[in-house]
Amino acid sequence: INVTDANTFSPVFENTPYTATVFEDAPSGSTVLVVSAADSDDGENARITYSLSGESLPEFTIHPSTGAITTTRRLDREVQGGYLLTVTARDNGRPPLADTTDVEITIVDVND
Repeated sequence: INVTDANTFSPVFENTPYTATVFEDAPSGSTVLVVSAADSDDGENARITYSLSGESLPEFTIHPSTGAITTTRRLDREVQGGYLLTVTARDNGRPPLADTTDVEITIVDVND
């Protein structure tokens, strides 16, 4: 008899919703924050992939394995004072299960 784990549990974000601040002069590639979700399944069913969903915001990207959200370019507080990202955590089960959370990022003005 071979017992395998069924994809019973969805990923669940920790500390949701997330908020962060970043200075407008932060260089491209700066880490803003790291989101984290946990899945109570075992093996591949517990392996989580992170992605940004909803409205496309080219100013940010997320590492699919670590959940690190980074800037992709310099930000300008005078152009936009903040962003609201939606992050999805999807497990590797069949079918995959997912959870979403909001990330509110405030841009801090630098005396320029």
